[in-house]
Amino acid sequence: MTLLTPSIDFSDERIICLHIPHGFHEAGGALEKELLQTSQRQGKKALIVRPAGFEAGVHGLLPTESSEGWLSRVGGVPKMEAKEIIAGLGVWVAEKVVANAGTPRTLLGIAATLLSQPEILIYSDGALDPEGCRTVHRFISSKCSHLCIVHVSYPSVYGDGTPHPRYCPPNALCIELKGHS
Repeated sequence: MTLLTPSIDFSDERIICLHIPHGFHEAGGALEKELLQTSQRQGKKALIVRPAGFEAGVHGLLPTESSEGWLSRVGGVPKMEAKEIIAGLGVWVAEKVVANAGTPRTLLGIAATLLSQPEILIYSDGALDPEGCRTVHRFISSKCSHLCIVHVSYPSVYGDGTPHPRYCPPNALCIELKGHS
């Protein structure tokens, strides 16, 4: 099963919310790859946000690593600067990165990604509760107004199987993706 992704213009200062349909959770990786290829064709630097501890490679999450140390290492900044960035996240961040819940991990990931100065920021708020989604969207709005933002919205359901509402960033252009098998 694949997603049919429409042509997307990655203009500056634009917020796009891509709604993945039910049954296509596994298509997210292919969608990310396609978004990166599209950004390259448009001559733009796009980066995908990964929550703290989910970066690829040998240097994954270390149980003893501090949140400050993680941001310093992944973001390539001195620990004092990482400490200042963490203080500006607007949420409580645990001393050890492994002790953080989803919202602080996501915000740390966004902060680390922003240090690489992308022109397009691609992120998801999957697995966050409604308040976590709103917090992440507010942070993105306050720190990324000069970028093109792409929010990948995964579907979720309540325990009885009925669809859960989507939490999209304010003022986003929502695009319902279609799939085919």
